[in-house]
Amino acid sequence: MSGLKLTEHYAIKDVADAYDQRLNFSQEVFDKIHDFCEANGSEFLLAVDVCCGPGNSTVIGFDVSEEQLAHAPKNLPNVQFQVANANDMSFLESNSVDLVTVAMALHWLDLERFYREVDRVLKPGGVLIIYNYSYYVRLSPPQAQKVHEHYSGLVLDRYYESYMDNVRDDYRRIALPYPGWKRNDDLNLEREFTLDGYLGYLNSISLYDRYSKEQNNTDFMADIYKAMEQALREAGMTSKDSLIKASWPLFMLMGQKPRT
Repeated sequence: MSGLKLTEHYAIKDVADAYDQRLNFSQEVFDKIHDFCEANGSEFLLAVDVCCGPGNSTVIGFDVSEEQLAHAPKNLPNVQFQVANANDMSFLESNSVDLVTVAMALHWLDLERFYREVDRVLKPGGVLIIYNYSYYVRLSPPQAQKVHEHYSGLVLDRYYESYMDNVRDDYRRIALPYPGWKRNDDLNLEREFTLDGYLGYLNSISLYDRYSKEQNNTDFMADIYKAMEQALREAGMTSKDSLIKASWPLFMLMGQKPRT
């Protein structure tokens, strides 16, 4: 992320506040994780959620940003959060972890260093699961989709970076470090937004925040709001409480460390 390090971006309080608008994963996702672990004979003693952010999916959750962790849920039984880096899990003993998960963050990581640490901390037979939703969302009504594509195109065309290749192709270039790993594309992530909720979601995406600041365009999000408001009127949706329906394909990469 040229011009602003990942740790700097997510340490900004406004960004951490906006991240609360990010999507939460459904129970179906956690059922998939449970079923994969159970089918492969993994224990359920210690799980680690890498780049946990504000705890959208978390039982140790860690993140590089103290501001993100300030938004994590409090007083959960058997769950703890701490500041740490994905490339240095020295606070964990070798061969001590049953499950490592990463949601919405693998594209930020140095895979070689991260995989080395994962392999160190996982027990033989431990599981690594990566999951995310696609960058490509389908909005309804179609008028809303047209507005979304226009403004997301502006942002992506301006800030193409190599890590975006993995985001744009839904991690299809990424392989897990263990033989026989599997990919699952069975699920979708569904959500309904009010117009304010939709803008809140966009504010949580780092490239939108960056575009607004580097273009010195404080009206950028207001422009999107006005365009989306007009699109909803054209669709006959005139109430401020009208709901935009959104659907993202969801993908999971699941692998197991060999037992020997």
